[in-house]
Amino acid sequence: MNRQKICLLLLSVLVFLGQANAATLESTFFTRSDQTPPEEVTITGVVLDAKTAEPIIGAAVMLKADMARGVATDVNGKFTFTAPKDVSELEVSFLGYETQTVKVNKQRDLKVLLMPTSFEIEEMVITGMQRKKEEAFTGDYRRVQGEDIIKINPNNVLAALQAFDPSFRILDNNSAGSNPNALPEFRMKGDVQLGTGIDPGNMDIMLGGIANLPNMPLFMLDGFEVSLQRIMELEPERIKEVVILKDAAATAVYGSKASNGIIVFETKAPMPGKLNVIYSTNMGLTVPDLTDYNLMNAEQKLEAEWLAGFYNPNNPTQMNTYNRYKADVMRGVDTYWLSQALQTPLIQRHTLSLQGGATELRYNLSLSHNRNPGVMKKSGRNMTSFNFDLTYRTGKLNIVNSLNLGDNVGNNSPYGSFSQYTRVNPYYRMYDDEGKLIKILDVKNRGVGESSAIISNPLYNATLEHKDRQRSISFTENIMMEYRFLPTLRLSGNLGFIKTFANSEKFLSPNHTSFEIYKDIDLTKRGSYDKSIGEATTWNGNVSIDYNLQKREHTLTMFGRWDISSRVNNALALTAHGYPNEHMNDFLFGFDMPNRPTGGDSKTRSIGLIGQVSYMYATRYSVDLSLRTDLSSSFGADNRLAPFWSLGGRWNVDREKWFTRNDWISELSLRSSIGVTGSQNYSPYQAIQTYTFNHFMHPYVSSDVIGAELMALGNPNLGWSSTLEKSLGVNASFLKNRLHASFSMYDNYTDQLLVDFTAAPSVGFDSYIENAGAIKNTGYQFNVSLFLYENISERIQWIVSLNGANNRNRVEKISNSLEAYNRAALENKNAAPPMYVEGESTSRIFLVPSLGIDPATGQELYLNKDDQPTFIWSAADKRAVGDSNPDLHGNINSSFTYKNLSLSCSFMYEFGAQRYNNTLVEKIENADLAYNADARVLTERWSPDNREALYKAINIKGQSTNASTRFLQDYNEMRFSAISLSYRFEPGVHEFLNRLNIGSMTLSGHMNDIGRFSSIKQERGLDYPFARTFSCSLSIVFK
Repeated sequence: MNRQKICLLLLSVLVFLGQANAATLESTFFTRSDQTPPEEVTITGVVLDAKTAEPIIGAAVMLKADMARGVATDVNGKFTFTAPKDVSELEVSFLGYETQTVKVNKQRDLKVLLMPTSFEIEEMVITGMQRKKEEAFTGDYRRVQGEDIIKINPNNVLAALQAFDPSFRILDNNSAGSNPNALPEFRMKGDVQLGTGIDPGNMDIMLGGIANLPNMPLFMLDGFEVSLQRIMELEPERIKEVVILKDAAATAVYGSKASNGIIVFETKAPMPGKLNVIYSTNMGLTVPDLTDYNLMNAEQKLEAEWLAGFYNPNNPTQMNTYNRYKADVMRGVDTYWLSQALQTPLIQRHTLSLQGGATELRYNLSLSHNRNPGVMKKSGRNMTSFNFDLTYRTGKLNIVNSLNLGDNVGNNSPYGSFSQYTRVNPYYRMYDDEGKLIKILDVKNRGVGESSAIISNPLYNATLEHKDRQRSISFTENIMMEYRFLPTLRLSGNLGFIKTFANSEKFLSPNHTSFEIYKDIDLTKRGSYDKSIGEATTWNGNVSIDYNLQKREHTLTMFGRWDISSRVNNALALTAHGYPNEHMNDFLFGFDMPNRPTGGDSKTRSIGLIGQVSYMYATRYSVDLSLRTDLSSSFGADNRLAPFWSLGGRWNVDREKWFTRNDWISELSLRSSIGVTGSQNYSPYQAIQTYTFNHFMHPYVSSDVIGAELMALGNPNLGWSSTLEKSLGVNASFLKNRLHASFSMYDNYTDQLLVDFTAAPSVGFDSYIENAGAIKNTGYQFNVSLFLYENISERIQWIVSLNGANNRNRVEKISNSLEAYNRAALENKNAAPPMYVEGESTSRIFLVPSLGIDPATGQELYLNKDDQPTFIWSAADKRAVGDSNPDLHGNINSSFTYKNLSLSCSFMYEFGAQRYNNTLVEKIENADLAYNADARVLTERWSPDNREALYKAINIKGQSTNASTRFLQDYNEMRFSAISLSYRFEPGVHEFLNRLNIGSMTLSGHMNDIGRFSSIKQERGLDYPFARTFSCSLSIVFK
């Protein structure tokens, strides 16, 4: 409560100062004091885009005779200001549009149409370092407007981006599902490093580090590098546009951080004029999606246990147990355990923004709170963000300052893993006759010589005192300065500072069922508390200069930049055991610490030098040459410097004199590029011979001093992995620009991968890091959009788009560095983990070929490496039989607009992949029938009466099934990703807005993750269910 009061007080003070400052500036810059004020009149009007008839927000309307007097248009493109009675002309201007002089005469209500210039802002590509003309840009990119992102998914910006570019994909996490505390993983055009996986509880990840994310793209926000968490906290309403940079020509200026692609976010600039108050909210419901679960009901499960032999008719004890459960089933006991830990929570996000100021000085102050509870009870993530942006522009100087405070709290559910609830037998009762939760539901006897299964009630632990949360607090201060010596010469500099604090804690009550083994043995081991704290400090700065020269048909642009960055972080982890009772839930009450405190620190520093030259001739031919040199402390002392470069070319065929534009083809351009980029994700001390005191904190027996221990072998020659990227693309427009199409293909070769070499035992270490191996990614992408119907005067538009991509990777070379890993993967009997083999892809599936179930014996028949049938499974018979990477994936989008009404929908598709279906193994054939299982256990198992079955005979403890192609299935999928309907209310049409002093209002409804159609029946969301989201958004701009 105190923190809320402080935030409200700070908000009020800043609003007051902003209003006072805006009034002062308007008095200073927009008015001129005369001894005798002339007679004045009020002029009103609206400024519209001449092509789309959309209002232009923030256009400058100036008095032609006195350019110091003027106003900016509001959110509806309207303006009102006073001028001398004899005013004859106004000048109206906006960036990206031709400046227009308007004759006033005796008119007092004007309608001004601005014509976009040939280099309007919509035709500029924002690379995160500079703006480049689209017609001269040689790189491969995709630009998405902020309002289009909101139409697809107002709750998840990154998920929405998938709909617009097929190369950008969020990987499905079948374990984490819709867990709001799980961080997503991405891919852009394949893997550039071996290894994957994100642990959201990892302290370095919580502090915004990227060393453990080998294939993560780089995120840029308003010219500064930011963490994945910062992007996830970003309010969709603040986004102006997002640019995805994909090939060497587009990303080489980022050097060692470019191989995974760059995603550039630009937020909206503050609107000038009087104080503008903008409020937006998004509220909705998140509904668990359990459609992929097909579990047995109480009657089916009891029948399966009977068939498996759990109950011996000659054993009175077992028959009494069976009869008791049978009576409960007949009485109607059929507990639906799946719903017990789930909820349908209300999600909400509120954003309040105050902005205004004069043309010279603008401000924006915003406060946002995002409450995102998960579908598992008491889980969720709350994010609070405060932003203050200040822009000062006068003459040749431009200064932008941005301050951000973020508080991010994640709570994990005390109900544990969702998989517990999918295993509990439905004939169990949750409560006893007194209405109390039953702690131990059953002890299942699996037979002679087998251990019993102790089945506890998963709901019991949720009633105990519990802590399991992570929290991070960040402070970000960015300042950008720009000075134009000449219209063609600009010097700019950026300085950024980020301070992050993070902590996590997990407390388990001494009454938790995981401590049952200590119940009557050692009370000092009951209850546990894990606590971690950390902090990180990041500095980054740069100075750049760019020069533009245009002589007739020649345009030359030169750009140079110097980068420097530093990141320091440290962490501490503690564990305590032995808590007297669950109410003494502070770390200090622990009986002892079984292990000493652990932790560590890291320091990473880098310097980069960039040079780029671009040349364009007659808007037809363009060439870009980029060179960057990076120096990093993460690599060996003899190999810390690495060069990166790119060369790109573009030919605008439609600008050729011989090219005749017609109704069939109106635009055509070709581009190509080649270059070398690097990967950004490295551990800070991977090349340095580092010592630790961890195991020698006590003096030696023969000495009174403490010693240090070598952590790992240093490698002074350890260098950068680099990717040679080649790409070719074409863009075209047909049918009077009603049909737009683009196609690109690429060939990327990543060399000098950083991998762990297996070391000889005599060395004293299991492995050491070395540059070895290479991966090749090849593929293509396409995007087609069609204006099915367009009527600008009636403001009707219907656009349908289709995009798709294909990527194939292959391990070109590798050493014995992954020998131990591949050997373990090869010998895995129960799953199909990835293997890294020369000539095969990183997503290749290796299994033993299966000929199915032998009808006579009910046993599986395999095919050995000599193509001979055998009943004996051998790891040596594994071969490459499938690939989890699809032949084609992409999206189908539709957007329909009628005046102020807009309807959008999006579908995602994937075809031509294969999946190893673990559900068939773990929940059918290998199912431990002491627990619940898939309903197909009863219908598709082998028996003398069902010899053509797909799965082995039912068994009390599950079959010993090994990984084979019997469980490999073709994977094709179509998802209904999103649908939204929105309407914009305007004061001129809806009178109630004027009475409420509202300038504009937009109301919209959204549905996300609506449904999926898959060729595979497989359980999804094992530890945390997937979910569907239904939400409504409201955005209000007050006058």
